Order: sequence, then C-alpha cells, then structure tokens
Amino acid sequence: MAALQSEIGNRYGRLTIIKRAPNQGTRAQWLCRCDCGTEKVVGGKQLRRGTTTSCGCRRKEVSAKQGRKNRLSESEVRRKCLENGFELLSGYKGTQNKAMFRCVSCGHEFERRAETSIYGQGGCDRCSKSGYDFNRSHQIKNDSEYANRAATLYLMQFAGEGETFYKVGYTTMPLRERLRKIPYVMVDVEIIETTARRAYELEQEFKRVIVPYRYRPKQSFSGCAECFQPASH
Repeated sequence: MAALQSEIGNRYGRLTIIKRAPNQGTRAQWLCRCDCGTEKVVGGKQLRRGTTTSCGCRRKEVSAKQGRKNRLSESEVRRKCLENGFELLSGYKGTQNKAMFRCVSCGHEFERRAETSIYGQGGCDRCSKSGYDFNRSHQIKNDSEYANRAATLYLMQFAGEGETFYKVGYTTMPLRERLRKIPYVMVDVEIIETTARRAYELEQEFKRVIVPYRYRPKQSFSGCAECFQPASH
C-alpha cells in the first residue's frame, strides 16, 4: 500500500490542514483550522471532493443572508422588481414563495418564486432572449431612464478548490448582491462606475475579446457563462 501523502499546510476552501488526526476506520482524517479560527476534524476524501470547505460558518452566513433577504419590506421588493423589469402584482410573502408578476416590456403576466424577480435571476419567458435573461439590450436602447441609471462594470477574480478564473459583468444593484450566490471566494476586483448604457456596451466589447478564453467553473451559478481564464493560466 502506498504511503499516505501529507496534507499538512494544504488549503481547501476556508480550511487549512494543521495536522493528522486519528483515522475513522481506514479513512484518513485531518485536523483543520477554519478562517474563522474554529478547528474541525475532516476526512481527506471530503476535503478533496469539496464537500466540506469550512467549519460550518459559511452555511451560517448564507442562512443569515437569507434571513435578511426575507425581511425586505414590500415596498423594497416592488422597487427591486421594477429595476429588473417586473411589476409585482400580488402580495409579497417572502423570497422563497411564489408571487404574480407582470413584465414591463411586453405585459406578460406569470407566477414564479419571488427572489427570481427581486434579484434579476431570470427574465420574462415570453420576450426575453432564450426565455431566460431579461432583455436588457432592448431596455437600454429604448428606456433612457434605465440607460442612464448608475451601474458598476466589474472584473472579478475568483478562486476555490483548485480553480482560479475571472468573471466580467455589470450590475445596477450593489455589488454585494451580485456576489451573494457565487460559490467561490473573490480574491480581487476591478470596477468602473458609469451608466447602465455604457456598462452594457463595455461588457459586450469585453465578451467578444474573451471568447477564446471562456471557462466553465466546476460549480454552476448564475452568470458562470461570463467566466474566462487568461491564456497564460
């Protein structure tokens, strides 16, 4: 049987291996220190597969964020939905519950989970391109109020579980909202504060340039098609 390779000093997500722990049966175990300072014994297989990436603090953070989302007032929800091109028609009962919406572009009415419209995770199934992404190009060209709204063009670098890649995009929401559901650690970011129209134009130019370097992250998330790796990676 081959000797067990030392994992001491290796990093998996938020966990850094500090020493060997007693085996669990025949399975190697490692004592890890999380970025938050908590120590936790984790199996080597769990670490390498990425099924455990923290002491549990990341799950708590996600739950806390979910709790904050669910405390949005109905007026805030209506404002956020309109920013993404949808009018809330029914009462608001939480981000995970379904609600009725109307597309401001074509007037189509439909029902779906509230967070999809609140956070711009999907478009109108009648008029949006591919039945998914909200047709922002049409809105930017025809809606001067939206086109001149403040926006952030961003270039982010992400890392995690042996992956390093970049993502380009723009948002009219706070940048932290865009990061909310990306399951990787952001290690660097460059931003340009401009208008939605100019941010969209720059984003399209950038996407044309990076076509040969497109990269599909191992963990899927909204916007993963806008990721790439430099040729020198």
